This record gives sequence, structure tokens and C-alpha cells, in this order.
Amino acid sequence: MDCWNSGFINSDGSILTTIGFRSVFCSNASILHEKNKELDQGAGIIEAQGVKVKAVEVAIKALEKVIDNPVTRWALEAVFDEDTVAAVLKQNKKIFSVLDEYLYAVDLTTREIAAGAKDAIIRELRGVVGKETAQSIGQVVEWLIYYGSKILL
Repeated sequence: MDCWNSGFINSDGSILTTIGFRSVFCSNASILHEKNKELDQGAGIIEAQGVKVKAVEVAIKALEKVIDNPVTRWALEAVFDEDTVAAVLKQNKKIFSVLDEYLYAVDLTTREIAAGAKDAIIRELRGVVGKETAQSIGQVVEWLIYYGSKILL
């Protein structure tokens, strides 16, 4: 979505209307656009590797919030079922250890990092939980990494 041409944001970056998600998204897009301009001007080209590492960091922070905050947990339960989220909470130490391994995987694409972390978590949980549960937990992690990186871009 092109927020600058949609009529929702003035040229100075202020929002013309407040229509739920779209206005928040456009506002955030405007902020990210300004941050990217600052980074481009100040430090040269933004490296994709930083975004990849940041995607894993976002997944880790999101998982921490799911553990600590019931509202975030309910939001995740809107995407995945309660049993899957409960299994994620129960196996969080194993999930964090796998995610830590991917923090420095800068030579992989975000999609490869997400898929690799999913497979690694499924292998790590083999014998600890059922096959379907392990696959569901892997899907949650893959989703957090992949869509977390989309938010950053």
C-alpha cells in the first residue's frame, strides 16, 4: 500500500484520518520511511543482513511477550489455536535455544532462516512432544520470523 498517495498522510507526515488499522499502518510506514532516509543519508546503504538478524530478534521479543503478556498470548491464539500456544509456552527454552542459533545466519534469506528454524525446532522437540504439536510449534516460530521481518521492511 502506498500511504503517501492514498490520501491518508499529509506531506508533513501527519495523518488526515484515523481509520483503524490503515491509519496506524500508514503512520508506521511513514515513520519507517523517515528512519530509512536517515539511515541512508547517515550510514550509507542499509544491509539486508541487519534486517535478517532483526527478524530473528523480533521473533525472540515476540515470543517473550507471548510468555509475559496475556493480551499478546490471546492475539497469537487468534492466529493459532490455544493448544499450540500452550505448547509454545511450555517448550519456550528449547525454542529460544534454536532461535539463538539463527541470530548470526546472515548469509541466508529471511525465508530460509524461518524455514530452517522451523525444521530445527521440530527436530529438537522430537520425542518430547507429538509430531503434530512439534510441527505446530515450528509453524508459530516460522510465522514470527517471516512476518516479523515483513514488518521491518
